[in-house]
Amino acid sequence: MKLAILKLGGSTFSDKTEPLSYYANVVDRVASEVARVVSEGIQVVVIHGGGSYGHPFVKATEAAGIPPNTAFSLIHLLMHQLSLRIARSFFKAGLHPIIISPSTISYDSHPLYLWVKPVQRALRSNLIPILHGDAIPSERGYLIVSGDAIAAALAIHLQAERLVFAMDADGIYTENPKWSSSARLIPKLTPEDVQNLRFEASTDVTGGVQRKLQIACHVAKKGIPVLFINALVENRVYLALKGQPVRCTLLVPNAQEKGRPPSSLPTRRRRSH
Repeated sequence: MKLAILKLGGSTFSDKTEPLSYYANVVDRVASEVARVVSEGIQVVVIHGGGSYGHPFVKATEAAGIPPNTAFSLIHLLMHQLSLRIARSFFKAGLHPIIISPSTISYDSHPLYLWVKPVQRALRSNLIPILHGDAIPSERGYLIVSGDAIAAALAIHLQAERLVFAMDADGIYTENPKWSSSARLIPKLTPEDVQNLRFEASTDVTGGVQRKLQIACHVAKKGIPVLFINALVENRVYLALKGQPVRCTLLVPNAQEKGRPPSSLPTRRRRSH
């Protein structure tokens, strides 16, 4: 069965400047679109960002000098609380979610180590694995692992058909579209193109768009297409997970794939046996 990975960015369901803000209507709609995809024979793994449950508190605990164990527990509990809210939306949509905490299946290493068997077993049981950016115990106290990194690692290890980054913008732009009227959507990119892009300084604790693209390049180089879409526009999550034409930025492994028409969305190239 085909598999798609959905990374739901925190900016789609919360305001990172307002701690514990949450847009239930957005998550409910995304869950209904995922349910449509699953009903049509595609398995989906969902990874969500921290949004207003993660970023403000990571910054606050660091600024206040809170002991590492206390900070770890607080961040971990907040992320689990957020995952429960998101899982309820997926359950209401008729799906069968299971929350898998990254801190129990990974450890501090480079590259990120993930024990993927719990995710594979959940998929075999027709469950919807829900993971999240998390704090992971480390010899240095704790390490923040982004949902982006977890989504990329799962896409590679599970050999997904595609990885979809759902954001609050239509994709990657030449400039920040929230501040510049001259910003243009970039329809396709290769890892080589990404090296030449310029980015604004980020205050995001997990690195912002620049880090997101760097992580995504590792996936694209494995032959797995990566899409950056706007989850705030109805039906785009559905179209992207299905592999159908959608307004987005598509990250492909090389210039040859970049030259393909937008209506011909690539899928992961399988090795012949």
